[in-house]
Amino acid sequence: MGLFDSWKKKKISGVKKNAPKLVESEAVSPVVEKKKKALPMSSLAHQVLLFPHVSEKTTVQEAFQKYTFIVADHATKHAVRQAVKDVYGVTPCTVRMMRVQGKNVRVGRFSGKRSDIKKAIVTVPKGQSLRIHESV
Repeated sequence: MGLFDSWKKKKISGVKKNAPKLVESEAVSPVVEKKKKALPMSSLAHQVLLFPHVSEKTTVQEAFQKYTFIVADHATKHAVRQAVKDVYGVTPCTVRMMRVQGKNVRVGRFSGKRSDIKKAIVTVPKGQSLRIHESV
């Protein structure tokens, strides 16, 4: 395929065409790599806690200091605990996690399936509460 060989870029060994010339002092000094800045946990908290699960059952559980959240699929108990601490300022006593399978639904002759979700039930210490109904 001699026709396409002319389109290939030829590699020049050792030196790049547009590379800046090094001064002797720069050539001796070690290269310092820039470290990536880690995101603060508060910005990651909204990726873990998607939204509070508000239903009649979860509203009754709030009397016993238990709050239910829909969380991301990759969330762990430790990540949920840290996210609740960052967003609400309360350290939970326990965190319980569960996966809920989506139900099969039918609308007329069309059938489908609801999405699977992951829930976290967070228990806070007595005397403390979370304000999850402020924006609802």
